[in-house]
Amino acid sequence: MRNSLTHGRFEWQRYTKNPVFPAVPETWMEAQTANPDLLTIGDSYFMYFRGQRNGHDRIGLATVPCARFDGASWSVRPAPVIDVGARGSWDETHVLDPAALFVKGRVYLYYSAVSPRCDRAVCLAVSDDGIHFVKGKRNPVVIGGGPEIVFRDDRFHLYFWKPHPRGSGFQIHLATSRDGFEFTEYSPQPVLPAGAARSWDSHSVETPCIFEEDGVYYMMYCGSDRFDDYPWHAGVAASKDLVCWKKYEKNPVFSRGAKGVWDEGAIWFTTVEKIKGTYYMWYEGYGGGTAREEQYGSYLEGGKSRVGMACLHAPYLYVPPGRRRAEQRYIVAFRSLVSEQQEHRRGDVAQHGTFDRAVDRQLVIRRTASMATATLTRASVRRNGRDRSESSSWMKKSMKSRNRTFKFHSQVRSTPRSFRLRSIDAETGRNQAT
Repeated sequence: MRNSLTHGRFEWQRYTKNPVFPAVPETWMEAQTANPDLLTIGDSYFMYFRGQRNGHDRIGLATVPCARFDGASWSVRPAPVIDVGARGSWDETHVLDPAALFVKGRVYLYYSAVSPRCDRAVCLAVSDDGIHFVKGKRNPVVIGGGPEIVFRDDRFHLYFWKPHPRGSGFQIHLATSRDGFEFTEYSPQPVLPAGAARSWDSHSVETPCIFEEDGVYYMMYCGSDRFDDYPWHAGVAASKDLVCWKKYEKNPVFSRGAKGVWDEGAIWFTTVEKIKGTYYMWYEGYGGGTAREEQYGSYLEGGKSRVGMACLHAPYLYVPPGRRRAEQRYIVAFRSLVSEQQEHRRGDVAQHGTFDRAVDRQLVIRRTASMATATLTRASVRRNGRDRSESSSWMKKSMKSRNRTFKFHSQVRSTPRSFRLRSIDAETGRNQAT
């Protein structure tokens, strides 16, 4: 597989002192750390993550004032904020995979619960300060694992994995709620299915992590072509409505580390946030022992999970916000101009009896290219002062290869000849947002 970290100017740089949350002896996180999830509350960043001790996973918290943020320096609380439940509860064995949301002055934290009665169930705990939590009395909210939560239009959108119908691998589903407690599954079908045969995520997709920028929602997710829960790569998908997701065509965008490094085995929970113009990604990496060759190789006997960080300096996260809107304006402009040219042509035919169809076609192309380039340039300037040459360059390349971008069909039926645009195949560019 090609180098999944480099896509032109899109290159993730791993923090040189990874992991940022190492396992610490004689603490609640002495065996391993995992599952990072970032939340902003007031003037501080809250990082919820999993730690393990004595065979039980628990959810802990690290914080840092926004003014002192550097991505790697955190103050970790000495005790977990969510512990395992009593015997017979849904979370008596493990609590893990936190997904936190701050809504109307309260923190809603969804997490995976593990017990003898259920391998994975998504439960809820609520807090007024982000530190002291009370578990929901109606837990679990859904059956599944690896949750992510988004609040939009007064509705909670809960993403979670469920087993693939074939019996192995996972796919990402969606449930919604008005109050955050009672959820209804949006559809029996996944909103993000496993990939096509022989693709990098053909067997399993999991651990969705979502953030929003300029009206576009980006889902970072991990996938595998062979294992249920041991992904080597991460990809990105984009959506405008939180329901219809389109995978980036050049996925994967991030991969496990090189042989011999701390994250050589697998990666999960690629949590991205844009802070001060830089994309920060915290993620769980597994490595050590035989982790490179075997899934969960040398588990807790040389192999373990820890939380690391990577940064990306780029104008957008692979899929440019706003391009879709600009392209729609271009298509409308194109159709309008073609209609105008057809009217001119009819007048010329009526007056002169004939016309050069090839010249007329080139006129449409030249005038449309000029008009569309101006439209996209204006859109580019509106996108926070982004380089205006970017959209213009994209359009020029598209017009040069119009056999791919637009299919023109001409047809002669009778005199006078008629030039007809039979179909338009609008290529929305390789970084289409939806």
